[in-house]
Amino acid sequence: MRKHRVETRQLGPAQLRILLTLARDLLQTDEAQGSLALIGRTLAEMVRFESALLLVRSDRMDLVEFDSHGIAHSAGTDLPL
Repeated sequence: MRKHRVETRQLGPAQLRILLTLARDLLQTDEAQGSLALIGRTLAEMVRFESALLLVRSDRMDLVEFDSHGIAHSAGTDLPL
């Protein structure tokens, strides 16, 4: 039986630096909105997306949408998942 090999793309030094900075900053924040702002800014910098959706699970499911600038907005519950 042959195993299927999957090639993974390695991150470059600039992307690794961005992720390390995010990790450091997340360790220093203690509020959800601050964390979401950091995550959104980092996503916008690394991925250059039009929009993104983050699922946050605690005692209930929250949906957070990021716009193309990385700013977090409540996505509500009407999104079809």
